[in-house]
Amino acid sequence: MKIAFVYDFPYPWHAGGIEKIDKIESEGLARSNEVHFYTMLWPGMKHEFTRNRVHYHACWQASTDTMYLHRRRSVRKALIFALTAFRIFPKRFDAVIIDEFPYLHIPVVRLYRLLTGCKIVMHVAEVWDLPYWKSYAGSVIGTLGWLFSRLALSADVYLANSYDTKSRLEKMMHIDGKKVQVFAPVLDTKLITSARLHARKRNSTVVFAGRLIKEKRVDKWLYEFAETAKRVPDLHGLIIGDGPEKRYLENMIMALHLDGKIKLIGPVPTTSGLYRKLASCRAMLNMSEREGLSIVTLESLELGVPVVLPDYSPIPREIKSMCNVEHELGIPRVLESILRSGDASAFIHRKEKMDAFQTSAVERFYKRLFGRLGFK
Repeated sequence: MKIAFVYDFPYPWHAGGIEKIDKIESEGLARSNEVHFYTMLWPGMKHEFTRNRVHYHACWQASTDTMYLHRRRSVRKALIFALTAFRIFPKRFDAVIIDEFPYLHIPVVRLYRLLTGCKIVMHVAEVWDLPYWKSYAGSVIGTLGWLFSRLALSADVYLANSYDTKSRLEKMMHIDGKKVQVFAPVLDTKLITSARLHARKRNSTVVFAGRLIKEKRVDKWLYEFAETAKRVPDLHGLIIGDGPEKRYLENMIMALHLDGKIKLIGPVPTTSGLYRKLASCRAMLNMSEREGLSIVTLESLELGVPVVLPDYSPIPREIKSMCNVEHELGIPRVLESILRSGDASAFIHRKEKMDAFQTSAVERFYKRLFGRLGFK
């Protein structure tokens, strides 16, 4: 088969959950199919190149700074990406795999489907209601975004990252449940096992890894860290990531007098490198108020690193059930218990749920999926 991925944020040039899934799936499918990846041109990328059998086509300069405006996704850049999606038209693809964000590219891919008869497979990580759209983009733009998302969301099959997301697609977007599959291949057990074996002995380090945007609430993370440090004097912090909030967070670290305790580093360029960083930590704290699946939470748990979440966390129930969920006021107490415990595994619950997230299932899953879509 000939398959196209159309997505503006490619991994590892931009580290994130859906980006990692796209990489895993595109490279898995490239073992037995012709796979092309159409994306924006990020720093360090060439316009045309092949990597792990995936053929990349990149154009129009992009960076973390330009993709966000006023601490939210740039509508102008989303429109530019929609226009660049027309690059798939000269080629004939059997299937086009896309993400629902940033929405403006979906009509372009739908037009391509109308002209060629291809199938659209859409990743869905988050489903926003009208109040959230308004809180994110303001009353007017948020309402327009909500209306457009309801009109644009159309595919032959939807790949939800969790059963919570599947339920929201069915109830809020009125998508036929038969078209929605739950699939999130994110855990490379070989790399994870290697990282656990080679990681240095865990110390009293609490970690956060993710995009540095306001919805991740790293500012709250810093306050919780400061309170925990009062209980655990030798506490250290590690923040892994980049984004428009970086300068603000650096200033906040200085203002809280935490510059001697917290290390802020950019995204780790390799998955194995990231796993070793995570495995060397004692606990993960994720204060985010916006999450789809939270792959890094799953990775931490599989690496044997307990995860602490606030009770408002939007992380799906099947993930939260493996974590330590607490009201904000109680988080320092929970972190102290983990840091002082001799058995971190006691704070990781229902580990059997990990089996559903293994990367080894990609080729088998898509073979069945494409079979149902009429491909032999």
